[in-house]
Amino acid sequence: MDASPCQAPRAERRLPTKWNRKQPARACERYTLGVRPADTTSEAERIQGQRYAAMTGAERVEVAWRLSLTVRGIAADGIRARHPDYDESEVRHALHRMLLGDALFQAAWPDAPLLAP
Repeated sequence: MDASPCQAPRAERRLPTKWNRKQPARACERYTLGVRPADTTSEAERIQGQRYAAMTGAERVEVAWRLSLTVRGIAADGIRARHPDYDESEVRHALHRMLLGDALFQAAWPDAPLLAP
């Protein structure tokens, strides 16, 4: 019997070449995508994969939501650093423009200026 891709050494793991909706990826493939930060051990990665796999759908959504908020905060901090003259409303507009693209941003905020992120 073949070993699971999750049990294979990192160098031998292969991601699926085509997404198969009928058979979702195993937890370790789904959450690590074959990339591990340099400061993360394989044991820590294994434990994290197990923790994610044990979560309910609602818990995974909560983790994703918190990560999304964190990334948006980092992006907003970058906008503030590049444009110290922007007030908070302008930072939000620049962030939304970056996230949505010009067409959708202008549809949502037709009177807002197109500020550089």
